[in-house]
Amino acid sequence: NRELSPNEFYKKLKDGGKSTTSLINTAKFIEVFEPIIKSGEDILYIGFSSGLSGTYNASLLAVEELKEKYTDAKILCIDSKISSKSYIKDSWSFLSGESSWLI
Repeated sequence: NRELSPNEFYKKLKDGGKSTTSLINTAKFIEVFEPIIKSGEDILYIGFSSGLSGTYNASLLAVEELKEKYTDAKILCIDSKISSKSYIKDSWSFLSGESSWLI
């Protein structure tokens, strides 16, 4: 198990630990997307900024492969061009009309 609470994470960093990340590879996208496609559902994937990670590009490769097999599948991958979860949440609140700062 590689999950840590925020307190555990920062304690490990303070004690000299290192933090690393890895991108989601094409095979993992296919593993997750394929059952959704088989069930007849459409997919909208909003990825972490392509300027900071290769994950978005991996999603495009997976979609290209899946589209060969499932020609009628509707899959849309969007490069968020952002790196903040709270920004995505605020953007969704704005777009859905759930935000108090909606103009």
